Amino acid sequence: SKYNHIFEYLNETLQTDYLINDFKEDGPKINVKFEHSEPSIIVGDKKYTLIYPRIIEADLKPKWETNRSLTTFNGILTAKRYRFLNQVIKSKGGKWAELKYRFKFGFLLKLPKWLLYRISYNLSIQIDELRISFTNKGRKFPEKAWDNNYFSTLLKSKYVLCPDGDFIWTYRFFESIICGAIPVIENTCVAYIGFNYLTIEQYLNNEILSSEEIEANFQLLIRNFTLKPEDVMQLIEDSCDTEPPIDI
Repeated sequence: SKYNHIFEYLNETLQTDYLINDFKEDGPKINVKFEHSEPSIIVGDKKYTLIYPRIIEADLKPKWETNRSLTTFNGILTAKRYRFLNQVIKSKGGKWAELKYRFKFGFLLKLPKWLLYRISYNLSIQIDELRISFTNKGRKFPEKAWDNNYFSTLLKSKYVLCPDGDFIWTYRFFESIICGAIPVIENTCVAYIGFNYLTIEQYLNNEILSSEEIEANFQLLIRNFTLKPEDVMQLIEDSCDTEPPIDI
């Protein structure tokens, strides 16, 4: 299978035992459609906002840390994100911190976009308890499937800065919830409804979420953004009844 290298990487990283050689190319297949802009995933005849593997509950929840203090951002550099994070740096660290931030990262924005996305970079700056890292490592497979260093940072974070991605929503919002951190958003959207979070204004005013609100976020994500084993089995049974097989 063309996906074997991803399953092999996940098995090694998460100490799991995904089957990677038992798929039949001509066997029944489940119809999956993903609309990135919403976001939405249609699996079979059911629609979800996003779907995360249930291994996250077993792997990350026990690693939640207490007494966190860090505010972090770890992701690819864009001009829009640069401006958003500059606002945070200036508010939290003052003019000198802003100058250090501009000196360290400003030159990258002068590069052509095609070159910025192609070259490998991993640059960080930390001012007191605020740590910003720009890296394009997370855009490459198989590491993109699960980046231990990225999740390790989130597990140490009290707040995770979630500037908009290609659209208003960002995976980082949900990944921070998986790791027990508080997402700090630039703009709200339909995908965030029901979750507890802070706006950038609330964060700069030193507001916080309670431990109960953080736990409620995690439980909501597990309930609505993962598939139960019985759901997966039902999808497989439904696909076996479909003739001819539906291509993914």
